[in-house]
Amino acid sequence: MLTQKGENTLADSEELVLDKFADNLRSRIKAGEYGTSGTLPSTSDLASQWKTSRTVVTQVMLLLRSEGYIRMINNRYLVNHPRFIFTGMPKDFGQYLKDHGFEPVMENLIEPSLETMSAEIATLFDQPVGESVVHRIRKQSMRKEGIPDYPLRIAENWYPARLAEDFLEEMRTNGYIHVVEAIKAKYGISIVKTKEDTLARIPTRQEASWLNLARYQPVFELLWSNFASDGQPVMFNRIIMVATNFRLSREYPVEHWS
Repeated sequence: MLTQKGENTLADSEELVLDKFADNLRSRIKAGEYGTSGTLPSTSDLASQWKTSRTVVTQVMLLLRSEGYIRMINNRYLVNHPRFIFTGMPKDFGQYLKDHGFEPVMENLIEPSLETMSAEIATLFDQPVGESVVHRIRKQSMRKEGIPDYPLRIAENWYPARLAEDFLEEMRTNGYIHVVEAIKAKYGISIVKTKEDTLARIPTRQEASWLNLARYQPVFELLWSNFASDGQPVMFNRIIMVATNFRLSREYPVEHWS
């Protein structure tokens, strides 16, 4: 913003300083100075290098976190992992991480329970209110030797009780159980159709805490409704993904101009 005399305001001056330091660190990260997952200098070291305050450095770090260049774990700033290309619901997210060279870490955030689907969730997935469902929420992280566990997603699932209640106890003790595969093995029912909605937003305070995010670091919210061949629902998902770790990629035929 300019004053009537055409001079920069103090706010503009501060923005220019932040941009200068952010450009410096961004360029160093892109050039590979810290590797693909290395630790960055501390805020004190960067403040000394740049001859500025730690407050300014912290603002620079928040900016680069929101852009997806760095992440923060245990009060350390690390180079962020390159974005995963995400083409749709994987059969098994744990296997998806293994295919990319990481060990999956699945942690129950609540105790899986049998409950009645609330009006809010029923509306979200266009289902009747009051259906009996098995509900669970897990944090899904990646692990690699020498790198602290890094949360990628919150996976919230609802399964019709008639299909999943028999697996409830195992869900409570085993965050890795693949319920859809268990349903298929017991009942011969498979998912053949998925409806997906994707939203971009900032996380709630609880989501940010679970995913170790800055409050204004963006997330994708994916809503999946999954159905068997006869149209009966098998699973509903609400997936909260760290947006700076994923690139959503779709390929499909287009006939608009045929």
